[in-house]
Amino acid sequence: MASQGETRSEALVNLDEAVALHNGEIGEPVTDADLRDLGLDPDTVPDEQREPDAPWFSE
Repeated sequence: MASQGETRSEALVNLDEAVALHNGEIGEPVTDADLRDLGLDPDTVPDEQREPDAPWFSE
């Protein structure tokens, strides 16, 4: 995850927002209509969050 800004302070604010979005603390859930707008079939997208399969995402 990476966030940018023109200043260090702006970058930190953007990073806080990115973390909050990732953790589900802010933002709206993605709907089936949102997925269709993105060209995705909602029936093929899992309802539950999965662990990323990329090794660099491990905690």
